[in-house]
Amino acid sequence: MGSMAFAELSEALLTVDDLGNPIYLQKQDVLRDMGIETPPLQIVLIGGLSSGKTSLLERLTGCTLPYDGGPTTRFATRLTFRRDPIKSIVTFITPKGWSQDEDTVKRLRSFHHVLDNLDAKTLADTVEEAAALMGLPTGFVEHEHDVSLCEDILEIEISGPDQPNLAFIDTPGLLGAESLGPDNSGKKKRSLVDGIARNHLTNEQTLILAVISSFSDRAKEDVLRLAKAADPKGVRTLCVLTHADMVKGEPKVQTILAPAREDTHALGCFWVRNRGADEGELSAGQCRTRELALFAESRRASFSKLGRTGVDALKSALRMPLKNLANECLQRQRTELLRRLSACKKERLALGPPRDTPTNQREYLMERVSTFERLASAALEGHYGADRLFTTNAVYKLVTSITDLNYKFCNAMRKRGHTYYFKNEKDDDGQFDCNVHGFMQGLRELCEWAASCEELGEFLHPYKGEEVDAMTKQEDSIIAYLRAVTSGLPRVGIQSTPGESIFTMIFQEQAENWTLHANYLMKAAIFNVHRFICQLMEDVFEDSWIRTELQDLLSEKILKAYKRAWDHKDFLVKMELGCRSQTYNPHLDAAILKIGRENFRTTLIESYNNEKRRLQPESAFNAAVKVAFGSSGVEDDLHDLLQAYYTIAIDRFLDNVCRQAVSYFLLEADDGPVKILTAEFIANLSDSQLDRIAGEDAITRATRLSLDAECEPLENALKVLRD
Repeated sequence: MGSMAFAELSEALLTVDDLGNPIYLQKQDVLRDMGIETPPLQIVLIGGLSSGKTSLLERLTGCTLPYDGGPTTRFATRLTFRRDPIKSIVTFITPKGWSQDEDTVKRLRSFHHVLDNLDAKTLADTVEEAAALMGLPTGFVEHEHDVSLCEDILEIEISGPDQPNLAFIDTPGLLGAESLGPDNSGKKKRSLVDGIARNHLTNEQTLILAVISSFSDRAKEDVLRLAKAADPKGVRTLCVLTHADMVKGEPKVQTILAPAREDTHALGCFWVRNRGADEGELSAGQCRTRELALFAESRRASFSKLGRTGVDALKSALRMPLKNLANECLQRQRTELLRRLSACKKERLALGPPRDTPTNQREYLMERVSTFERLASAALEGHYGADRLFTTNAVYKLVTSITDLNYKFCNAMRKRGHTYYFKNEKDDDGQFDCNVHGFMQGLRELCEWAASCEELGEFLHPYKGEEVDAMTKQEDSIIAYLRAVTSGLPRVGIQSTPGESIFTMIFQEQAENWTLHANYLMKAAIFNVHRFICQLMEDVFEDSWIRTELQDLLSEKILKAYKRAWDHKDFLVKMELGCRSQTYNPHLDAAILKIGRENFRTTLIESYNNEKRRLQPESAFNAAVKVAFGSSGVEDDLHDLLQAYYTIAIDRFLDNVCRQAVSYFLLEADDGPVKILTAEFIANLSDSQLDRIAGEDAITRATRLSLDAECEPLENALKVLRD
């Protein structure tokens, strides 16, 4: 056929206009320039041995692959016309990959040639060299069952700015049932060649040319079966009857044409004339002339009227399905680009907003601190419907936790805050008060949590497990203690005292545990608040580095806020236990009288019950009255005064500690621990502090730049596909 250069190839091949979709090619050009992969559309030829596939491929493309009149197609050959600014002709081998050792793959990949032209001899030499590397015998094969097959692919790429981005694949000839041999020895070989064909037919960007010889094709059923399996609806399949010139006589022509007219393939059936074995020197134009003359014969005229005779008609028929495939290809490319862009953006979103400048870093922190302030404010005000976090974690219900803590502490203190039992006070150890138990259990759990928070420092120590049990222990009745203290002192009236120093000493003894118990309360409250702050920062600041740096910067101010609350608690304790015991409460006298009456009544009843066992009721009552009036001593009067004052003092102390030291200093104060992390705090950070807290590390910055570089061409490519 002579030398086939680029200009001649363009004439022989389908032109850009013949593809029917120049817009597709223009978009592929733009996408390729952007670095986006643009795989070509494919036309796969399948047929039996000597069915004329290779010579049909020549008529379609202008490239003459060797066929020598015998079954020489032993491996798939992919002829790719790729659009590229640079003109080139390259041949190489694509190994099948699986079940091949590394040396074999390396040897096959070593086959790589850049050709100057595609004349018949050059292509023949290329095919023979490739076959030798694949381990196949070269030259003519006389019998079908002697054909050797290989799953490697010979690639011939023709690149240039005017190429149609289209690939043709010539598959090995299928072996019919008659080719199996008497002992079915060719069954494995038949299965192999069927598998090679199937691998190329499954590509959605593929048109199928089912090539069947007009005069004799034992593989016809296999060809149609494979085509239907890959394309059940027949929308990608054209049936091509070859060797039209080999069909002689009117009856034979009608026999061939009958099934062709009834063909069920959506794209129709075509009848073509192949280059004969003795027509190797004919040009493409001469082959076309002979074909036109053949189908002008009267016996073939009826089929010619259908517009399905000759390679020209076949080329025309390829336009619309190629256009449809091109549109589908654009749609798939658009879907794939959207998927890649979505994944890229999702990965970039996971990195958070850029933090490479002080401005970006401040904006990033401001946004998250705003969320922190909003949630903290809702937690302090009890607006638990403000965010779903309040329903998923009880730690966020801060004001509820603190209020509950205060109530349990107050009830526990009233129950077990004093050193000695007062007269007539019930000892209910058998039914331990739930508030005492709940408060102490909560304190233990908080102490266990806080043990890992080294920043809490002094608030963690000293801590001993046995100290937490102190609230559960009380001494016997206070009367024995008062009797020892007041031994020898005169009786006191309601309006007088036994001496301020003695009374203060007695009160301090009875309220000795207040200091320790108030420490319990403050520890529990501080740990509650600190746990809230830590949990909220963990949920607001996902980046552990940022969270750690912020906590390090905030820790000093937060600890000072805790210290202010602790110091105020110490002040309140000192006011009660370190100063003179006094009150201006007008209800003290009434409280003393009430307690005295209750104690007198109790003594009277107990004495009456004792006396009536030996005396008549009236005598028993008189005796009981005498005992009740005579039993009261200095210690009894002092007891009544102490109990009345203690009741007023503990209510005052509990109210002040809970409202001031806990609620105000830890929750409500403007400089309280929950209100330290604010937008104002972030606004006052220096650039170096911002970079230390929120600056991106080298890996994150490199990843962001890489994702930005990946997203931009994808977005531009989508814009091209949408225009």
